[in-house]
Amino acid sequence: MKSDDNNPMPQEREPFTVGSFRPEDADEIVDLFRAVYGEGYPIRMFYDPAAITAANEEGRYYSICARTASGEVIGMVHAYLSAPCNYLYEWGVGLVRKECRNWGISNRLGDFLCNNFVAEHPHIETLFGEAVCNHPYMQKAVIRFNFVETAIEVALMPAEAYTQEKSAAGRVATLNAFRCYKQKPHRIFLPPVYDRELRGIYDRLDDARDVVVSEGEIPGAKPTRADLTVFDFARVARIAVPESGGDFRDRLSALEDEGRAKNAVVFQVG
Repeated sequence: MKSDDNNPMPQEREPFTVGSFRPEDADEIVDLFRAVYGEGYPIRMFYDPAAITAANEEGRYYSICARTASGEVIGMVHAYLSAPCNYLYEWGVGLVRKECRNWGISNRLGDFLCNNFVAEHPHIETLFGEAVCNHPYMQKAVIRFNFVETAIEVALMPAEAYTQEKSAAGRVATLNAFRCYKQKPHRIFLPPVYDRELRGIYDRLDDARDVVVSEGEIPGAKPTRADLTVFDFARVARIAVPESGGDFRDRLSALEDEGRAKNAVVFQVG
């Protein structure tokens, strides 16, 4: 089935199956990424079969593959850890060979991930996704698979990731959406300045929250706990703040400076 990706030939639809990662998929996954993205995909792990296998064994990435009868991987999607908490997995890194699109592969992958796979992995309590905005396919999946939209991440993905397909003239925004599998009603405290905006987001969720405006002060003597992760190729800096203290402003400023020194142009704080 593999063809010249500069001149892909239409393909008659073949039977395919969908399932979890198998070690023999690793080389096929690398071939798939090169066919779709060339050498431009920002997560370099997907060009290294050994790294792909290790990530699946360790549970950092779970690869869901669509395979032909010969074992060729023609599409895939992932559940992977990208948030500070280990029960929240991101649904992403999805792709399908150009000559195999309109076969219903993405829907089959999504069905397997959102239903079969999560049921077999009860430690996954919530899935979220970042649907790119340079095409509508994953945005439609938000509705199909009962996710709730919460935000837009502006200019998240670099244009270089789409050079092979020529589908983006600049950085690409993404739509954030969540699906909760385990209900956890609890109280949250909102900063007064963001009360209206955050209530609008929480009102959309499929899980209950007792929302109140915070009246307390940040403990002055307690240090801020915050970590910086820089995605080099994407030039994105993510700052996770599990606990804020009296030095929050200085700590945030220092991490922003560190991110800029590593050539980050997009900053996210959560």
